Amino acid sequence: MKQPLHRCLSVLVLSVLAAGSGLSLAQTPLSGAQSNLQRQVDDAFRNVLQNPTDFAATGSYVDLLVRAGNYEGAIAALERLTVVPGAPPALRIQVAQLYGALKSFVMAEAMLQQVLAEPGLPAADKARAETLLGQVRSAGASSQFSGFVIFGVRQQNNATARTQSPQILSNGVLLPNTLSPQSDTDTSLGLRISHEYDLGLQNFAVLSSGGGVYFVNSNAASGKPIVAGFNTPYNLQVFDANSGVVFNPISSNRDLTIRPHLLGSTVQAQGASFLTSLGWGLDVNYRLGEVNGIYATLDSQRRNFATRADVPNAAQLNGTLTSLRLRSAYGVLPKQVLNTEVTFRDSSAGVGNFSFTSIEPRVSYGVSYAGPFGAGDWSTTPFVGLVQRSYKAADPAVIAGTARRDSEWRVGLTQTIPFAPRWMGLITLEQLRNSANLPNYNYKNTSVSANVIYSF
Repeated sequence: MKQPLHRCLSVLVLSVLAAGSGLSLAQTPLSGAQSNLQRQVDDAFRNVLQNPTDFAATGSYVDLLVRAGNYEGAIAALERLTVVPGAPPALRIQVAQLYGALKSFVMAEAMLQQVLAEPGLPAADKARAETLLGQVRSAGASSQFSGFVIFGVRQQNNATARTQSPQILSNGVLLPNTLSPQSDTDTSLGLRISHEYDLGLQNFAVLSSGGGVYFVNSNAASGKPIVAGFNTPYNLQVFDANSGVVFNPISSNRDLTIRPHLLGSTVQAQGASFLTSLGWGLDVNYRLGEVNGIYATLDSQRRNFATRADVPNAAQLNGTLTSLRLRSAYGVLPKQVLNTEVTFRDSSAGVGNFSFTSIEPRVSYGVSYAGPFGAGDWSTTPFVGLVQRSYKAADPAVIAGTARRDSEWRVGLTQTIPFAPRWMGLITLEQLRNSANLPNYNYKNTSVSANVIYSF
């Protein structure tokens, strides 16, 4: 028996609304199941051609198009239904959402204005249209601010990475190790602000700037001045800023962006100058949908430690740190993302025993699922990373003729817990273990941190 038109359209709307409720739609990534998803899309399209008045079939087709990232196709399939007498307002709201996901903010705003002008608009549809209209106007504005505030507490059982070897080397002689690992609890407070200004150029160019402040207060270090041989955790004050232009080098490909930028930072320890750095960077990002992507960052910073008071001859630490970070994100299954990255670093200082090269691979696997508070998906992400670090010369104060080499493993788990709009909890558990060729640098540390984040 053929269902009434309004009921068929309601089923269709519910089906496509399941794809998402904001400007960013959930997309099933094209992984090993890509060919299977494409077959489903093709079968659904043939079904729509054979049954053009079957709105449930159209709903299934639109849902598959959204999952495949084909928002243009989904818009085309839905727009032909918006002119059908009795089409519910939620249908046009969903079309506006799809336009927003494509960054066609003018089209999205026009569609939502039409919906809000309808007499007798249901309260739920009015509220959703007004919320989405605010998001569209904000996303389409030429100047946009965003950021977050974070407050956290962390416990570590070896905060200063003291060696656990029974003996250490001094001038090539093995001596008993008289220092034991020191546990510590610290609190932190941070603020980060980002600003984007659309330059209005045809090839999409945005002036993207950001900066932050971050304070760490260690229980063990509170009230102590920084002096040579300081061997407790530091109270830190960190300030950083960066600015550059994001643009599409190929006008026909919005998924590829490049961002050359300048960056700088300053660090204070125990209220005294510790480090300043200035440099440049280059980001190259290639997005392959809502989830998948390939990202690269190259940067070089000139670092100055000359005013550092806790080590003698601090100026010898001055030098250049150059880094290349390569990262990929791959949606294995819906709401499951595999992140892989590798970072190459080269640090050149005034003396070889402060200079090093390193290779740092890292893998994480994030799984998102519905949270109990209705404020958003929770996410659990186990990770493992390795830092292979080789120093360029021996430190004669430790042992002449043997340069330090490290193999530092990090294994852990992060848990995100959205508990209210814009509010999220973040819990991190991490085990670090360093195996070095010199006993002075064999250490391990276990840390647990809990943070509250407010985004704006």
